[in-house]
Amino acid sequence: MNNLKKLFGKRLKELRKANHLTQEQLSEKLDISLPNISYIETGKTYPSVETQEKICKVLGVDYHELYMFYKIPSEKEMQEELIQAMQSNPNIIQKLYKFYKFL
Repeated sequence: MNNLKKLFGKRLKELRKANHLTQEQLSEKLDISLPNISYIETGKTYPSVETQEKICKVLGVDYHELYMFYKIPSEKEMQEELIQAMQSNPNIIQKLYKFYKFL
């Protein structure tokens, strides 16, 4: 659970900054104390479901976006990665082709 708290806190900080908000501004909009925002962002505590719902509304994100802890690569990065994988393992070409045909 500790790792989840840290990942969630890091994600909240990313979303807050993407919305050009300070911790103080976010705490005001969520109606929770400034130390609580800091505790959440540093992974010391985890917000309640109710607070998570408020976060979504204030930051304009869907609930699942709070848990998107990894960066989705660009199309070019995906293409390059797939090409490298196909070049190093011919079985991947067959699997990708089957997947493509049955979309």
